[in-house]
Amino acid sequence: MPRIPETALRKKIETLERHRAMPEALIAFLRSHPHVAAESTIYQLHGNVGLNFPDYALIVPTWRGGKLSLRLVKSGEDWFGSMDADDFYRMEKVVIEDVTRIPDAELDEALDRLYQEANPDADEDEEEPQEVGG
Repeated sequence: MPRIPETALRKKIETLERHRAMPEALIAFLRSHPHVAAESTIYQLHGNVGLNFPDYALIVPTWRGGKLSLRLVKSGEDWFGSMDADDFYRMEKVVIEDVTRIPDAELDEALDRLYQEANPDADEDEEEPQEVGG
């Protein structure tokens, strides 16, 4: 049975408004956290976009219960280097349900923690003493 034209129109407009709200939420987030723009790239996500922190994290716009949130998730190749593939697919990937209004310091701490977790040897490489010739 064909839909009532008003219902079909309303549903299409609502869907398009939800899709439009996702990049607008990312724009507002970047404006309130400008340092994130230098650390991330725009990442194409099946009909949407997110912010990619290369090889270890993503900020993904998500609708839950009629509310838009920006979810911080573990993602990227660095995780495969620190664990086997089965562990990666079984691990909890959501780190923070909504980073929309998170303070800069808390966001930086979460991103640093994720990077260290995905790259456990990163500090060891940087802190190895250099031999001094003599």
